[in-house]
Amino acid sequence: MASSSKKSVAIEEVVRSLVSFSFRRDELNPILDGLLSDSGVNPVKLEYEFNFLKIISAGWGISFYMAEGDCRKSVSEMYWNRIYEISRNISSSASTSLGRKLEYFEILQNRIDVYATALSALDSDAGDPGAVIGQNFARLCGDETDAHAVMCGQKTFSDSIVCVKSYLNSIEIV
Repeated sequence: MASSSKKSVAIEEVVRSLVSFSFRRDELNPILDGLLSDSGVNPVKLEYEFNFLKIISAGWGISFYMAEGDCRKSVSEMYWNRIYEISRNISSSASTSLGRKLEYFEILQNRIDVYATALSALDSDAGDPGAVIGQNFARLCGDETDAHAVMCGQKTFSDSIVCVKSYLNSIEIV
């Protein structure tokens, strides 16, 4: 029986909401506006890296904050399958526009590897995962010493994880 404080949501709607959140870009304009003109960070690169990090963070949030069981596995699989489908569409559109092949999901997988490797090297007792993510985000944006880019990566990761946790805690999957 559903708790009165939790909303009952079908698994398909949960996945749809998480995927939609992953591609929402409300917070991006203030981030781009905060870049200094002499920054070594390319704003277009930051925009793409922001998208990759948000998708990854939401996906990881599912694994971190859903209880063990088949529902978590199903939500995670459905989420990543939907991300794959969208990635194929992005790749197709971008490849046509650019006149060369672009594999969005391959780039996303590469970013997952970069962040997972960085986190695996982190001392779980002493390190801040957000700080490690932020540093790697800034490096991927073109300037690992750019404080704004580091903070952007750290905040994107942390805020995304918190949002996913809050959403999952507010619902009961039916």
